[in-house]
Amino acid sequence: TEKSPVPGPAVRDTSRLGRIAISSRMWADVYLAGKQVGTTPLTLELPEGEYTLEVRRDDIRKSATYNVKANETILARAPLAVYRDPVPGA
Repeated sequence: TEKSPVPGPAVRDTSRLGRIAISSRMWADVYLAGKQVGTTPLTLELPEGEYTLEVRRDDIRKSATYNVKANETILARAPLAVYRDPVPGA
């Protein structure tokens, strides 16, 4: 009897990958599709397509959508700001 060939590891087509490099003045957790993927500064390598990333720090949440293209890097700055009430007497 003939045996079927054993499939090897999936070959990743790196020619269709792009990057999103995310930075922020303060650290922030980065989420893609509701899953935490890291903390800023962070560079994600993703297949071409549209992605919505969310950055979170404490009670602050900001999201933005990016169109990733092969062999390109998007430089994204997380727009986080913390506003505090003024200190009385300051």
